[in-house]
Amino acid sequence: MCGKPDKHSNQTFQNIETCKVPASGKPVQVVLQHLAHCVKTNLVFQGVASICLECCDELAEYDNLMVNLLSFQKRLTERLRSVLSGELKLELIDYEESIAEAMIVED
Repeated sequence: MCGKPDKHSNQTFQNIETCKVPASGKPVQVVLQHLAHCVKTNLVFQGVASICLECCDELAEYDNLMVNLLSFQKRLTERLRSVLSGELKLELIDYEESIAEAMIVED
């Protein structure tokens, strides 16, 4: 991803098929393909593709954020479904009443 050549380098590189990101447990290759899909392109890897440790760490951080985001989104959508199905009562506050209360507090 960063363009560093893996040949003639002192840096360690990881195979994208075997190196997995911790949060989802998916291979780095899958995360890269997802990112490519986001920019509407198709990645085709030929031979053994590798990635430097810095880029691998960035992809692991991205994957962790996505896993947490999706988990948070799931909790919120489940709550919203509960409210919409009538399992929970949604408190509706009169807008004018809340403005009046806010004005009293400010005085």
